[in-house]
Amino acid sequence: MRLFSRRPRICSSFSSSPLPSTLVFRENNLIMKLFALIATISSASALKTRGGIKATQALTVPRGGGVDVEQIATWVGLASSGFILLPAGRDVVAMETPILPGDEELIAAMTMANPDARRWIWGMWGLNHCFLAVLKLQAINQKDKAMLKKLLIPTAATFLYCVLGQSDMGGAADLGGFIAVCGLQTLAIGYLAYN
Repeated sequence: MRLFSRRPRICSSFSSSPLPSTLVFRENNLIMKLFALIATISSASALKTRGGIKATQALTVPRGGGVDVEQIATWVGLASSGFILLPAGRDVVAMETPILPGDEELIAAMTMANPDARRWIWGMWGLNHCFLAVLKLQAINQKDKAMLKKLLIPTAATFLYCVLGQSDMGGAADLGGFIAVCGLQTLAIGYLAYN
Protein backbone atom coordinates (compact mmCIF):
# COMPACT_ATOMS: atom_id res chain seq x y z
CA MET A 1 0.00 0.00 0.00
CA ARG A 2 2.85 2.38 0.79
CA LEU A 3 4.37 1.82 -2.66
CA PHE A 4 1.05 2.68 -4.26
CA SER A 5 0.73 5.88 -2.24
CA ARG A 6 4.23 6.98 -3.34
CA ARG A 7 3.49 6.54 -7.02
CA PRO A 8 1.14 9.51 -7.43
CA ARG A 9 3.68 11.82 -5.77
CA ILE A 10 6.43 10.65 -8.12
CA CYS A 11 4.17 11.07 -11.15
CA SER A 12 2.89 14.46 -10.04
CA SER A 13 6.37 15.82 -9.35
CA PHE A 14 7.67 14.35 -12.63
CA SER A 15 4.80 15.78 -14.69
CA SER A 16 5.25 19.27 -13.20
CA SER A 17 8.85 19.46 -14.45
CA PRO A 18 9.54 20.64 -17.99
CA LEU A 19 11.45 17.45 -18.80
CA PRO A 20 8.60 15.28 -20.15
CA SER A 21 7.28 17.90 -22.59
CA THR A 22 10.83 18.59 -23.78
CA LEU A 23 11.44 14.90 -24.39
CA VAL A 24 8.11 14.52 -26.17
CA PHE A 25 8.83 17.58 -28.33
CA ARG A 26 12.32 16.38 -29.22
CA GLU A 27 10.97 12.95 -30.14
CA ASN A 28 8.12 14.43 -32.24
CA ASN A 29 10.44 16.99 -33.85
CA LEU A 30 12.90 14.25 -34.78
CA ILE A 31 10.11 12.11 -36.22
CA MET A 32 8.83 15.08 -38.27
CA LYS A 33 12.32 15.81 -39.59
CA LEU A 34 12.93 12.17 -40.50
CA PHE A 35 9.57 11.99 -42.25
CA ALA A 36 10.33 15.20 -44.18
CA LEU A 37 13.76 13.89 -45.17
CA ILE A 38 12.40 10.54 -46.37
CA ALA A 39 9.56 12.21 -48.27
CA THR A 40 11.90 14.72 -49.92
CA ILE A 41 14.41 12.05 -50.95
CA SER A 42 11.71 9.77 -52.34
CA SER A 43 10.09 12.69 -54.18
CA ALA A 44 13.43 13.84 -55.57
CA SER A 45 14.18 10.34 -56.81
CA ALA A 46 10.93 10.47 -58.76
CA LEU A 47 12.46 13.31 -60.80
CA LYS A 48 14.94 10.92 -62.39
CA THR A 49 13.21 10.07 -65.64
CA ARG A 50 14.45 9.14 -69.07
CA GLY A 51 12.72 12.05 -70.73
CA GLY A 52 14.51 14.65 -68.64
CA ILE A 53 16.26 17.75 -69.88
CA LYS A 54 19.78 17.09 -71.13
CA ALA A 55 22.64 19.46 -70.37
CA THR A 56 23.25 19.85 -74.12
CA GLN A 57 19.76 21.37 -74.49
CA ALA A 58 20.52 24.24 -72.13
CA LEU A 59 19.47 27.51 -73.74
CA THR A 60 20.40 26.65 -77.30
CA VAL A 61 19.36 28.99 -80.06
CA PRO A 62 17.01 27.26 -82.51
CA ARG A 63 17.65 27.31 -86.26
CA GLY A 64 16.71 30.56 -87.84
CA GLY A 65 17.80 32.64 -84.84
CA GLY A 66 15.66 33.87 -82.03
CA VAL A 67 15.24 32.64 -78.52
CA ASP A 68 13.62 29.39 -77.45
CA VAL A 69 11.03 30.70 -75.00
CA GLU A 70 10.06 27.19 -73.91
CA GLN A 71 13.63 26.44 -72.81
CA ILE A 72 13.87 29.74 -70.95
CA ALA A 73 10.53 29.07 -69.23
CA THR A 74 11.71 25.56 -68.37
CA TRP A 75 14.92 26.77 -66.78
CA VAL A 76 13.16 29.62 -64.94
CA GLY A 77 10.54 27.15 -63.66
CA LEU A 78 13.19 24.67 -62.53
CA ALA A 79 15.38 27.34 -60.92
CA SER A 80 12.53 29.07 -59.09
CA SER A 81 11.02 25.78 -57.89
CA GLY A 82 14.41 24.51 -56.78
CA PHE A 83 15.19 27.79 -55.04
CA ILE A 84 12.01 27.58 -52.94
CA LEU A 85 13.38 24.36 -51.42
CA LEU A 86 16.03 26.45 -49.60
CA PRO A 87 13.79 28.61 -47.38
CA ALA A 88 11.07 25.95 -47.21
CA GLY A 89 13.54 23.25 -46.15
CA ARG A 90 15.00 25.64 -43.61
CA ASP A 91 11.49 26.17 -42.18
CA VAL A 92 11.22 22.41 -41.59
CA VAL A 93 14.60 21.77 -39.96
CA ALA A 94 15.84 25.12 -38.57
CA MET A 95 13.07 27.70 -38.68
CA GLU A 96 14.89 30.54 -36.94
CA THR A 97 18.09 30.26 -38.99
CA PRO A 98 18.44 33.12 -41.48
CA ILE A 99 19.88 31.92 -44.80
CA LEU A 100 18.67 34.59 -47.24
CA PRO A 101 19.08 38.37 -47.24
CA GLY A 102 16.37 39.95 -45.08
CA ASP A 103 15.57 36.70 -43.25
CA GLU A 104 16.26 38.21 -39.80
CA GLU A 105 13.50 40.79 -40.25
CA LEU A 106 11.12 38.35 -41.96
CA ILE A 107 11.53 35.66 -39.29
CA ALA A 108 11.05 38.22 -36.51
CA ALA A 109 7.92 39.61 -38.18
CA MET A 110 6.37 36.16 -38.65
CA THR A 111 7.16 34.66 -35.24
CA MET A 112 4.22 33.86 -32.99
CA ALA A 113 4.39 33.83 -29.20
CA ASN A 114 3.85 30.12 -28.49
CA PRO A 115 7.16 28.28 -29.19
CA ASP A 116 5.53 24.87 -29.68
CA ALA A 117 2.94 26.24 -32.11
CA ARG A 118 5.69 28.23 -33.84
CA ARG A 119 7.78 25.10 -34.48
CA TRP A 120 4.77 23.23 -35.82
CA ILE A 121 3.39 25.94 -38.11
CA TRP A 122 6.80 26.82 -39.59
CA GLY A 123 7.53 23.13 -40.17
CA MET A 124 4.13 22.51 -41.77
CA TRP A 125 4.48 25.65 -43.90
CA GLY A 126 7.91 24.55 -45.10
CA LEU A 127 6.89 20.95 -45.69
CA ASN A 128 3.95 22.00 -47.86
CA HIS A 129 6.16 24.31 -49.92
CA CYS A 130 8.77 21.54 -50.31
CA PHE A 131 6.18 19.10 -51.62
CA LEU A 132 4.71 21.67 -54.01
CA ALA A 133 8.20 22.56 -55.25
CA VAL A 134 9.02 18.89 -55.88
CA LEU A 135 5.72 18.44 -57.76
CA LYS A 136 6.55 21.48 -59.89
CA LEU A 137 10.05 20.20 -60.61
CA GLN A 138 8.65 16.82 -61.60
CA ALA A 139 5.88 18.28 -63.81
CA ILE A 140 8.35 20.60 -65.59
CA ASN A 141 10.89 17.83 -66.02
CA GLN A 142 8.30 15.43 -67.46
CA LYS A 143 6.55 18.16 -69.51
CA ASP A 144 3.27 17.16 -67.86
CA LYS A 145 0.94 19.92 -69.09
CA ALA A 146 -2.10 18.59 -67.18
CA MET A 147 -0.20 18.71 -63.89
CA LEU A 148 1.33 22.11 -64.72
CA LYS A 149 -2.19 23.50 -65.28
CA LYS A 150 -3.19 22.25 -61.84
CA LEU A 151 -0.02 23.58 -60.22
CA LEU A 152 -0.52 26.99 -61.83
CA ILE A 153 -3.42 27.63 -59.43
CA PRO A 154 -1.44 27.41 -56.14
CA THR A 155 1.57 29.04 -57.83
CA ALA A 156 -0.44 32.11 -58.91
CA ALA A 157 -2.23 32.17 -55.53
CA THR A 158 1.11 32.16 -53.70
CA PHE A 159 2.37 35.02 -55.89
CA LEU A 160 -0.80 37.03 -55.27
CA TYR A 161 -0.66 36.28 -51.54
CA CYS A 162 2.94 37.56 -51.40
CA VAL A 163 2.03 40.74 -53.29
CA LEU A 164 -0.94 41.44 -51.02
CA GLY A 165 1.02 40.40 -47.93
CA GLN A 166 3.75 42.97 -48.57
CA SER A 167 1.42 45.76 -47.43
CA ASP A 168 0.37 43.71 -44.38
CA MET A 169 4.00 43.56 -43.22
CA GLY A 170 3.79 47.25 -42.33
CA GLY A 171 7.46 47.77 -43.12
CA ALA A 172 8.57 45.09 -40.64
CA ALA A 173 9.99 42.91 -43.43
CA ASP A 174 10.35 42.90 -47.21
CA LEU A 175 8.80 40.19 -49.36
CA GLY A 176 10.33 41.56 -52.57
CA GLY A 177 12.54 38.52 -53.16
CA PHE A 178 9.66 36.08 -52.75
CA ILE A 179 7.43 38.27 -54.95
CA ALA A 180 10.07 38.18 -57.71
CA VAL A 181 10.69 34.41 -57.47
CA CYS A 182 6.98 33.55 -57.26
CA GLY A 183 6.16 35.95 -60.11
CA LEU A 184 8.77 34.38 -62.39
CA GLN A 185 7.60 30.93 -61.37
CA THR A 186 3.98 31.82 -62.18
CA LEU A 187 4.94 33.12 -65.62
CA ALA A 188 7.12 30.08 -66.38
CA ILE A 189 4.59 27.48 -65.22
CA GLY A 190 1.76 29.33 -66.98
CA TYR A 191 3.72 29.40 -70.23
CA LEU A 192 4.72 25.73 -70.01
CA ALA A 193 1.18 24.67 -69.09
CA TYR A 194 -0.56 26.41 -71.99
CA ASN A 195 2.03 26.38 -74.83
